[in-house]
Order: sequence, then structure tokens, then C-alpha cells
Amino acid sequence: MDLLVTQAREHKFRLVLLWFGTWKNGQNHYVPEWIKSDPKTYPREENAYGKLLDVMSPNSPANLDADKTAFAALLRHVKTIDAAHTVIMIQVENESGSVGSIRDFSPAAQKQFDAAVPAEFARAMRLPTGAT
Repeated sequence: MDLLVTQAREHKFRLVLLWFGTWKNGQNHYVPEWIKSDPKTYPREENAYGKLLDVMSPNSPANLDADKTAFAALLRHVKTIDAAHTVIMIQVENESGSVGSIRDFSPAAQKQFDAAVPAEFARAMRLPTGAT
């Protein structure tokens, strides 16, 4: 990041960063190896037939926490090195989604899928309470 910001300044450019985080083109290619190698802590999606996919589960609190922690660290670092505002924008989660399935069918995801719509969301969408 430091090199990108320095080089952009040298050439009088501004930067728009692209945060891949959990997904990039529907797969986890840019996820750190220590997360990829620990699917018990950082679960993958499963397709309808139980096959594990090369996609981080969006239904995992651990996956969300890891992504939020990394993103916050990036923002703090950019703030410390970029008082000149060379970085003008960050696009969050480019092309999120799932390659190999229409959604996560893991047991945890299925439990959420079968549950009632969260009350706060139902109110915001003007849905009846307890909608599924």
C-alpha cells in the first residue's frame, strides 16, 4: 500500500482501491492462506449436494469478523500514510457472490434460510412480522 500511494503521488495520480476481502469474482482467491487452510474456523459454502466450494460462507460470523478486522486495519493504515488524500475512494467487495452454487447450503446457512425474516429487516421492508 505504501508503495502504491508513493508511486501515485510521484506521478500526480489519485487512487481508487478495490477491496477484495472475502470474495473476488465469487471465489476466495485473495483470502489469506491461513484462513483458507482452516475451514473449520473459517467455513466455506456448500452446494446443495454437500460439496465444499472455493467460496467463503457469508453465513459465518468468523468470516465476517476476519474481513471486518482486515478492512479496518487497511483503512487505519491508509489514514496514517495518506494525509494528502491520494486515495480518494475504496470499492468494497467487488463482484461478491458464489461460483458453483446459487447460495450456501451448509447446515448453518440452511438454518438461517429456514428461519423467519429478522424483525428489523421485516419492519424496514414493511413485511408482516414472522415472515419467512
